Amino acid sequence: MRVADTPDGSRTVNLVDQTAHHVLDAMRLTDDHRGSIPIAELRQILAEPTVRENLHQLDTGMSLDRLDQLADQADTDHDFRLVWG
Repeated sequence: MRVADTPDGSRTVNLVDQTAHHVLDAMRLTDDHRGSIPIAELRQILAEPTVRENLHQLDTGMSLDRLDQLADQADTDHDFRLVWG
């Protein structure tokens, strides 16, 4: 067993507001204060070479690594989503 910050036990990525806006911009998502996308869409976004390069340049890949871990952990049989806000 393990303790998780989320009801489904998924990983979380905590970013300060400015970094979060840069990550959303790099992923070509709106910079609204809140939103969500299905994990399947996150995987498609992360598969784009330009997006990967933009995320890597932000903080030497730290956000990219975390997002990859989130996408890999989520089960595609469930309606997991990347949520921000």
